[in-house]
Amino acid sequence: MIVLFIGGILSFGTYFLGKKVFKDNTLNILAFSAGTGNTGYFGIPLAFMLFDERLANVYVFSVLGSLLYESTIGFFIIAKGSYSVKDSLIRVLKLPAIYAMVLGLSFNFLKIKLSVDILNYLDYFKGAYAVLGMMMIGMSLHGLNRMLIDKIFISVALIIKFILFPLVILAVIYIDKLFFQFFNSDFYKVLFLFGVPPMAGNVVAIATLLKSNPEKAAIAVIISTIVSIFTIPVMVAYLMPA
Repeated sequence: MIVLFIGGILSFGTYFLGKKVFKDNTLNILAFSAGTGNTGYFGIPLAFMLFDERLANVYVFSVLGSLLYESTIGFFIIAKGSYSVKDSLIRVLKLPAIYAMVLGLSFNFLKIKLSVDILNYLDYFKGAYAVLGMMMIGMSLHGLNRMLIDKIFISVALIIKFILFPLVILAVIYIDKLFFQFFNSDFYKVLFLFGVPPMAGNVVAIATLLKSNPEKAAIAVIISTIVSIFTIPVMVAYLMPA
């Protein structure tokens, strides 16, 4: 819920402040990308590389917050750039990810156990998840006829992703550590990792689906991913909570 809350605040904040600069649906893409990152396809392998299996699994479960954001607030904001509020809400309600999440949580709450065969399959799927996700992004990029380099959009998107988002994450950790102590150091590490990955690859797929300037989204995601090769080691080495 914290991941969902942070994503929603950054997304709506970017949307309302960005109206002064962006006059088309580029603003909707920017607002969507501001609230999330490539926490799944990029972040999950990173979590298994940096954490032990127990903590990495906590990160995987926390990714549900990002998926919930992308399938509700984020999807609605991008859709609103091309459709009415009513049509945007209808499109959100058609997303299967929401119902899959509710089903999974219901199984967990009711203590319905899955068979060993399904659990073994899911263990293999964790390793394939990142590969399949990046393949989907590549397929969506291949379908684009041209790349649009919007210097203002890319600059703002990179500032939000690599400066503002990590600072907000660190601020939440600092406030909790100083005043509330709701969470422990392990959770701080998990939460910190949400501020590390590049822009969400799903922004290209969703922008393509909704016909909302996917060309601009594609080049921004590519540049963001390249930049993250240099920023991730620095962030992990110097900013990750002890």
